[in-house]
Amino acid sequence: MTYNDLFTVIDDYFLKEEALARVRAFVSSQRQVEGWFKGELLLLLKSLRDQNQFEDWRSEYRTPDIGEKRIDFYVNLTDGPLYIE
Repeated sequence: MTYNDLFTVIDDYFLKEEALARVRAFVSSQRQVEGWFKGELLLLLKSLRDQNQFEDWRSEYRTPDIGEKRIDFYVNLTDGPLYIE
């Protein structure tokens, strides 16, 4: 899976009407929902890995390049590593 493939899948997942209805409800109640988004993305990435769409992914990923901080998601794609924050 390439970067473009993954972003297309993410767009398709989050831009479905049922997902957008959730976002509209969060917005109308003035709630920040980063945790919901990260949870949904975690489920999507797990599902894609279970389908062998890519070799490896991790959440709360640490890399020596940034010290002790964590990156929300790391995905090992055919184009190389992708970091999602």
